[in-house]
Amino acid sequence: MNNGFSLVEFMVAMTITLMILTLIASQVSLLGQRSPKIISSQERLEALFNTVDFFKSDMSSCGKLLIEAQNFLPPFCCETAPHKLTIRLGTAVETLSTPVMAQSKTLDIETSEYFAAGKEILIYDPVTKHSEWTYIENKSKSQLCLEACLKQDYSTGSRLIAIKTICYQHDPSQQILRRKVDQSPAQPMLEEVKDFYFSFFPQQASILYQLELSTGEQVRGYIAITNLIQP
Repeated sequence: MNNGFSLVEFMVAMTITLMILTLIASQVSLLGQRSPKIISSQERLEALFNTVDFFKSDMSSCGKLLIEAQNFLPPFCCETAPHKLTIRLGTAVETLSTPVMAQSKTLDIETSEYFAAGKEILIYDPVTKHSEWTYIENKSKSQLCLEACLKQDYSTGSRLIAIKTICYQHDPSQQILRRKVDQSPAQPMLEEVKDFYFSFFPQQASILYQLELSTGEQVRGYIAITNLIQP
C-alpha cells in the first residue's frame, strides 16, 4: 500500500527543485546582463554602416552637374583638410533667357525649389568664360534677388547652377562625426569615432576612406568620383 512521500523524500525533492530554480535564475540574470551589450553592439554597427551609406551616396554625387563648367573652373568639388572633408555638387540647372548686365542684383528666370533663399549659386557664360559665385537673397516664382551685384555681363544662354555643399567633420576630442549641409547647423551622425581618415586621389578620381570606432569596429574602402572636376 502506497502511503505517499516520507518527510525525508519530500525534503530531498524540495532541495533538488530549489537547486534547479537557482540555476535557472542565475542563467536568466546572466542573459539579462549580456542582452544590452549585444543590442548595443548591433545598434553601433547599424549606425556605422548607415553613416558609410550616407558618405558613399554623397561622394558619388560629388561634382554632379558641374562637368560642363570644368574647362574654365578650378577643381573645387572635393576639398580635404585634417578631420574635415567638403564636397560640392549641383542640384539644378537653369538657362538665362534674357541677358543680365554687370551690377545687376536680379535675374528674371523661372526657378525650381532648389533655388532657395540662402542657397549658393554659380553663374557662368560658356562663350565668354565669365563665371562667379554668389548667394540668393530671396526669390519669387520668376525672379531671383542676389546678395551681391554681379561683376560681369552675362548673355542669353548663360547657365545658373544651384550648389549644394556637404561637409563631414570629425571632432577627435568628443569622438563625434558630424555632417553639415549648406548653411544648416551640423548634425551628429556617429559617436565613439576614434578616427575618420581619407585620402583623395585626383588622378584616379577616387577617395580612400576609413572610419574606426573606439570600440574596435572599422570600415574602409575606395569610392569612385564619377563627376570629378579636373584642372
